[in-house]
Amino acid sequence: MNCDDEWSVRIEDRLIWADSLHLVGDLAARLAAPAGFGGSKAAATFLYVAQDAQRWLDPAREIMGSEASLKMGVSCLGNLLVARWLGEDPGSVRHRYGQLWAEFRSMVGGLPPMLPSIWNY
Repeated sequence: MNCDDEWSVRIEDRLIWADSLHLVGDLAARLAAPAGFGGSKAAATFLYVAQDAQRWLDPAREIMGSEASLKMGVSCLGNLLVARWLGEDPGSVRHRYGQLWAEFRSMVGGLPPMLPSIWNY
């Protein structure tokens, strides 16, 4: 069995982020590998691309907080803020991602703190 996921972010045809995941063969063994997903059943990635990305690094870290059951972190690379989560419980990963999404949306955009509307379907 194979699992392939690739995507990229470009600004004016300049590649600023690329993410590629290719799992081949025994997916359970690959996902269990300590150098990979370490047994996690869910993963999430949040990207914010803007000239003020660095400004939001510490506030994003505060929102993320910590949770013993999840591996998570946030970094800033130039104009790109990247947050990631890994966890055994998909509901916990989704909840913490949604928390950052809603609060970040409110903080940066001055909009109501809410989840993407597609999550309501």
